Amino acid sequence: MKEISGKDYFLNFQSAYNIEKSTMYYPDEIYEDQIHNFNFSGAVFNVSVSTLFKGFIFPTLTFGYARKNNYADLDKIEITDFQFIENPSENNIIRGYGPVVNAHVGNYKKFDRYPLKMTVSFIPGEDKKNNNKLLPGGTLYYSADFGNTKPVHKLGLIAFLTKQNNETGIRSSLIGIGMQVKDFTNNLNSDNSVAKRTEINISASISLL
Repeated sequence: MKEISGKDYFLNFQSAYNIEKSTMYYPDEIYEDQIHNFNFSGAVFNVSVSTLFKGFIFPTLTFGYARKNNYADLDKIEITDFQFIENPSENNIIRGYGPVVNAHVGNYKKFDRYPLKMTVSFIPGEDKKNNNKLLPGGTLYYSADFGNTKPVHKLGLIAFLTKQNNETGIRSSLIGIGMQVKDFTNNLNSDNSVAKRTEINISASISLL
């Protein structure tokens, strides 16, 4: 946390590195080269800057870099190389067996993405006079991934109800409802209407103590 011009600014760094084992099937190649096993090295690096206004407005700006691929979006298939055994006593029975290989098929791509997210949260204060009060809060956010393809813009709104713990003084969410519109600018030129590109989620927190 760094103080600038009398305000508290919070700076957060996040990074991750992962290795994914992948198997691609290329039906147009010769038999020996149709199945390709390889590892993909992915990376994510994000920087977040946030501050607090008037004790309850909490804006956050997040930007970064990600090395990704489209492997998960490709079609999944099962490949089996069969060997057959004929039953000498039953001419009509042939038994086949062989290992199954799970692979993906399609146009595999690797690419760089530059994620951006802007969030404004409205968080109720933790005053003792509000210990027994249920207070509302909310979050409005926009996110997109920029790169060598058209970005998919997401716009979301989360509304929640909070309650403050009498002993700890910490206010936490009891129930919330969120709505997100994916690709609200229709950059993907999909046939889905805005209603079909909208997701609604409900969450609740229950204490057993």
